[in-house]
Amino acid sequence: MSFFSFFFDSVSTTITHAWRLATSEKGYSALFKAGIVLVSASMLAIAQAGAIVYSSDIESHRAKFEVEAVLKGDLENASQCFALPVEHVAKCRSAVYELAQVNAAWELTLRIFEGCFRLGSILLGLSIVGFVAGVPKQIAQP
Repeated sequence: MSFFSFFFDSVSTTITHAWRLATSEKGYSALFKAGIVLVSASMLAIAQAGAIVYSSDIESHRAKFEVEAVLKGDLENASQCFALPVEHVAKCRSAVYELAQVNAAWELTLRIFEGCFRLGSILLGLSIVGFVAGVPKQIAQP
């Protein structure tokens, strides 16, 4: 038996087993529950983490605006900090660092939300397909 025939037989068996599981009553109800949990968890996560990241964002922008007032222009990167008087260099570099960290935290929060939401939506869609495909089996049973 070649590798490819073994591989395709394994994939075919796995898909068949997954289809039987998804179209059973326990299968599609479990998919539905998992989808609801993931979508709800993603909504809660974005609400909770969003509030924390937002408050940090306000503080980092406040520091940036203070530095821009001294700089009399836009603060784009840390190299501009060295054009400031010595007493403002540390605050400027701190503002640039805080902005970068807040942006990274916000990006991570959005990626986690997006992943959970998409996976939950896929599970909900599969549960609907499993329910619809399992209806003829339930009607045929006396």
